[in-house]
Amino acid sequence: MNPRPTPDSFIAPLEALAQLFERHGRKRWGAWAREQLSRAKRGDRAIGDWVLSGFGGMGSLSDEQFCPENTPGLARQAADQSNRELRRLLERLYSLAHAFNGSVPGGAHTSSRP
Repeated sequence: MNPRPTPDSFIAPLEALAQLFERHGRKRWGAWAREQLSRAKRGDRAIGDWVLSGFGGMGSLSDEQFCPENTPGLARQAADQSNRELRRLLERLYSLAHAFNGSVPGGAHTSSRP
């Protein structure tokens, strides 16, 4: 059994996500990622909930994608690479948040928080 993640577990993927959004001029989500990064660095015990708040619904992290049509100066090949990185980071953060909260995607709690 894998140990439950700690707030520190969120630092690297949140930093990478913030950099990815900032590199592509996505100020809103870049700022969101930086805010969550700050929470993780402070050891915020609600970091899982904060991260999950970015997922689901219209206009959420799940809807984000990079393409030449919405990101000036971005070539199709670079967009594809950035989208793969975005999906990888989002999947990682989503899984981390559920593991941190002691739940599984879909909402079932597996245990209570320490």
